[in-house]
Amino acid sequence: MSSKTSKAPAAKRKSPAEKAREARARAAKEKAAQEPPATPTPDTSADTPKTGNTAMTVSELAEAYLKALEAAGRSRGCVFSYSIDIGLAVRYFGEKAKVAALTEQKVIKFFESDLVTKTRTGKPKARPTIDKTRRVLRQALLWAAEQRIIDAAPIPAKYARRQRKTATTA
Repeated sequence: MSSKTSKAPAAKRKSPAEKAREARARAAKEKAAQEPPATPTPDTSADTPKTGNTAMTVSELAEAYLKALEAAGRSRGCVFSYSIDIGLAVRYFGEKAKVAALTEQKVIKFFESDLVTKTRTGKPKARPTIDKTRRVLRQALLWAAEQRIIDAAPIPAKYARRQRKTATTA
């Protein structure tokens, strides 16, 4: 009994990850082809703030940042993980807290709070876990500044991203 199953040679088979990556790339190309390029229109209203959406809440920032990560092609696992970390910030500051009202002092208090540094049972969290939670909020605030949602990201110098030494700066 001869079974005619045509399987590609092992060298030409694609892993599920490769197939998914190619599918995302095709979908992005199709979406870009369907949508005309956005042309910014100048805002001429005098009562609109120059810095963007100053009324945006921390909860709205979290949603917008996570959507931006998805649009940038981040994996579902990454976006889910970031949603947990940024959810801690929403819980700490409150859903209705305004992003524009965040200060460096408030961010420091969050970074050093038990919510960030301890588990639910009161044990200290691992350093990489603490660092990731801080990094996610820092990145979201920097993204908000890039999107002109806020004037500047209220990131304390103590927690600002450290520059790596390179051959030219060493």
